[in-house]
Amino acid sequence: MNLTTCAKARAATFVIAQIAILLLAACSNSDPLPKIGIILADSADIYSATIRSSFETAAARKARLSVMDCRRDQAIAQRIAQDMMIDEAKATVVQPVFPAAIPGLVKTAAAGGKPIVIIGRDPDEEAILGVPSAYFIGVHSIEAVEKQVQIVAGAWKADQSWDRNGDGRLQYLLCSSADWTIEEGKERAKARDQAFIDAGLHAEREAEVSLGPSKAEAERGFDAKGASINPDSAEAIFCDSDEIALGVLLAWDASPRSGAKRPLIVGIGGIGDALDSIAKGDLLGTASCDPARQGRAAYSIASITASGSDPVAIGWALQKGRFVYIPYKIVTRENYRLFLD
Repeated sequence: MNLTTCAKARAATFVIAQIAILLLAACSNSDPLPKIGIILADSADIYSATIRSSFETAAARKARLSVMDCRRDQAIAQRIAQDMMIDEAKATVVQPVFPAAIPGLVKTAAAGGKPIVIIGRDPDEEAILGVPSAYFIGVHSIEAVEKQVQIVAGAWKADQSWDRNGDGRLQYLLCSSADWTIEEGKERAKARDQAFIDAGLHAEREAEVSLGPSKAEAERGFDAKGASINPDSAEAIFCDSDEIALGVLLAWDASPRSGAKRPLIVGIGGIGDALDSIAKGDLLGTASCDPARQGRAAYSIASITASGSDPVAIGWALQKGRFVYIPYKIVTRENYRLFLD
């Protein structure tokens, strides 16, 4: 091979190498996976974290996720949603702090022209139906208090020793969450009273205390307010979430009253820590709405709509074509294994 031929061969090799580099760069910069935005109410909350974990597992190697935390500030969630609508995200999933925020979120989605999936409770159905690309995954919260009453009524009737003062009535405390509005609290109280009637149980609410949403906040709050609410006379404690129930349990066990028989304590949610506590016989039970299932359903709807498809057209049985309601289920020591992942 002469020098001219060698030079031409080297030049050709150089050109091919440069083309290969350009092709590799192009491939690295063009990610074929769709981007989905997720806005959580509070990533430190175990319930929210469970939703996120199941969503991420379902999306693995199928989508790029942009996960944001509004830290229980709905104004921040609204701003993040607006940013995501002008971003490259093909769909946005939002867990609002309050149901009242849902209409504003779907309006933002309508203005951005992109699908939105709401994960939450008690949605404004008209607001969601008013935007063709809006969907809802979640629960009817009234079901939760009905299930709680059924759990407590069953245990209280089965063992007369729970009627500590022998008056035939259930004395209970309500540990509510700051995440619930006053109006929501009234609706749940009405549903709870009716559930007691349906269960044939005479019940008296001795006190209500509002506690922080995390286990640690609930523990500190219950300990600090214990003197004013007189928990010693309570035969049952109804808690608005599993984390609150676990916090109340910790506060009870750390207090001087720990030697006394615990009240019947029930939560809402179905998180892993609550299932562990139920298995040990500490918490009586919970009304589970399967947050892991909510996360999986949210990913499925978000990914389908992000591709421009209609979930109903490909087999999803959505109520009114837009809603996936997850029913609450009773979890006790007798059946908790059915809810373990």
